Amino acid sequence: MNSITYRIGVDVGGTFTDVVVVGDDGSVKVSKSLSNPLDPSDGVISALKRTAAEMEMTLVDLLSRCSLFVHGSTIATNALLERKGCKVGLLTTEGFRDSLEIRRGIRVDVWDHRAPPPTPLVPRSLRLPILERTSADGAVLRAVDEVTVHNAADVFENAGVEAVAICLINGFANGENERAVHDILHERSPHLQISCSSDVAAVMGEYERTSTTVVNSYVSRKVLPYLSALRSALGSSGLKGSFLMAKSNGGVATLEELASTPVHLILSGPAAGSSALRSFARKVQANNLVSIEVGGTSCDVMVVSGGELSMTERLEVDQHVLMIPSVEVHTVGAGGGTIARVNADRRFTVGPHGAGSRPGPACYERGGTEATVTDAHLVLGRLKAGASLESKLSLNMEKAVGAIARGVAEPLGVDLQTAAAGIIQLVEQEMGHAVEQVILGRGHDPRSFALVAAGGAGPLHGVNVARLLGCQKVYIPAMAGVFCALGMCSTNVRHDKRKSFVSKIGEAGAMGRLEEQLAEMKSAAQGVLLREGFDTKDHEHLTSIECRYVGQQWCIDVEFDAIDAIDIRKRFEAAHRYLYGYAQEDGTIETLSLQLASIGKLPIVAEPPLPKATTKAEPQEWRVAWIDAERGALNVPVYNGRVLEFGHHVTGPALIDAATTTVLLGYQDELHVLSDGSYCIDIFVP
Repeated sequence: MNSITYRIGVDVGGTFTDVVVVGDDGSVKVSKSLSNPLDPSDGVISALKRTAAEMEMTLVDLLSRCSLFVHGSTIATNALLERKGCKVGLLTTEGFRDSLEIRRGIRVDVWDHRAPPPTPLVPRSLRLPILERTSADGAVLRAVDEVTVHNAADVFENAGVEAVAICLINGFANGENERAVHDILHERSPHLQISCSSDVAAVMGEYERTSTTVVNSYVSRKVLPYLSALRSALGSSGLKGSFLMAKSNGGVATLEELASTPVHLILSGPAAGSSALRSFARKVQANNLVSIEVGGTSCDVMVVSGGELSMTERLEVDQHVLMIPSVEVHTVGAGGGTIARVNADRRFTVGPHGAGSRPGPACYERGGTEATVTDAHLVLGRLKAGASLESKLSLNMEKAVGAIARGVAEPLGVDLQTAAAGIIQLVEQEMGHAVEQVILGRGHDPRSFALVAAGGAGPLHGVNVARLLGCQKVYIPAMAGVFCALGMCSTNVRHDKRKSFVSKIGEAGAMGRLEEQLAEMKSAAQGVLLREGFDTKDHEHLTSIECRYVGQQWCIDVEFDAIDAIDIRKRFEAAHRYLYGYAQEDGTIETLSLQLASIGKLPIVAEPPLPKATTKAEPQEWRVAWIDAERGALNVPVYNGRVLEFGHHVTGPALIDAATTTVLLGYQDELHVLSDGSYCIDIFVP
């Protein structure tokens, strides 16, 4: 009897649901299905059934052998972006009910004085003050007035509020009053989903803390019932292993740990790719990588600089500020389903709107009529009409031609090929600008980075985006089309906790209090990891402290190993010089908060290497495909990526028909197959 156990990663995107099954013998099975936005859980079960059938198993057989199930979803993101969360009430200290609407007074475009600020998720009628007071040092100056809480609860009940966010002044320093309000509300209305800022984001900064807690409440009724139902359905179908969710910080966690903080799932899907990117950086021994993960809906950009993945403590999604640890992901609406349009004034645009999975690109034959990037690739010969790889889609050339002719070529008065090529060039410019914004914003030169092109559509754009940026090398991971789902199968469990720690470096007793606070946080984190089944030898703890010079507005997170004032000062000054070009060697440094990232390490699944090639790579067919503006359409060789072996070499122009994607090689580009099946492309520079 087959005794192989499996890890399963499922990534639900706007267009496709990706499934990756990794066996403990190193085997990998991938599958792609169209997402079901009306019922995401049904889409997940359907995708798993299809994967099991392709493995000649039943769903029960597959799930019963699953030791680890990791799920990444955009459901929290979509609830926020589409304003489809639940009705939220906000309780604040008297005098602070408008903090959420006042924000910081910062405009996205400093020159645009007319643009209105974003509408708060909680209207003023549901932002209610209560009587209480906590001082900045955490002392309770006035206990909670229960009458004001009950009065607010009456308003919430009459308005049909489903979730309540509690954010009291100085709650970051002491959450005692917030917990008292929570208990009063819970006893009276146990059906409410209640979030306390001291649990969700115990950080200084009234607006940021309030915004994070409100979003946590706003998405809760969308996320938690969906995840509970999915876990129940998987359990009924045989899953006995762990059910984990991908988090914005690039780690994973149990549903129990996320029950009170679903805001950590805001970047659940894209952030899962960070584990795959880290792993890939180690494989190719590259310190500077920038990845474009291009799916059907968007292009997600991540950066590894100096061997370290870029992280942030302040995330902004649709102008909502979230103080949560997160992989730094920059997203633009540039994917395979991105729509191309010509406006009434003959202005040609591509994106940000997309066709999604329903109706999808015109060539999918699911009702779509507008021209998309995928339609353009098909018209240009880069994709082949008919059955499309493992997605089981049939691409219709006639539909694609009609959409581009009606939507772009005829309004602009150009031929079909020029219109399709224009769509590709515009979307690649958008991808290039997204990468530049991330890399240049950190003071780096894009030419010193290698580009990783992933996602189902990324490898079709990788070499051209690299040329725009001046990158000399492009990597295509072996399972590029399911990059995020693959990353989920190797992602460690990670829990981040931030606590207020207001002090000054060098102050008497400061290091002793820091050691005491850190020990308390580590003890709590170890308890969580032990409950999740991780032996202490598999625990790792990363510590950082938020520092700034007295009088500064912005802070720097300083990583440290030893609790030593001199060492922390040196690290802060080095980081300050890097960011701002100077350091005040005698300046007073104050600390605001302490962060602990606690990691439970999962065992690494061994990957068997590919056999070394003994013959020359031969094309499976030839196809006329548009290569670039200089050379136009050429008759190019098409190679079967499923039979390419370690050591094979291909010179462009060419196409690689791989298992989960299609790779485009430009003129004189050189592709080499690596030992794990990934591709390394050297960009031709004339």
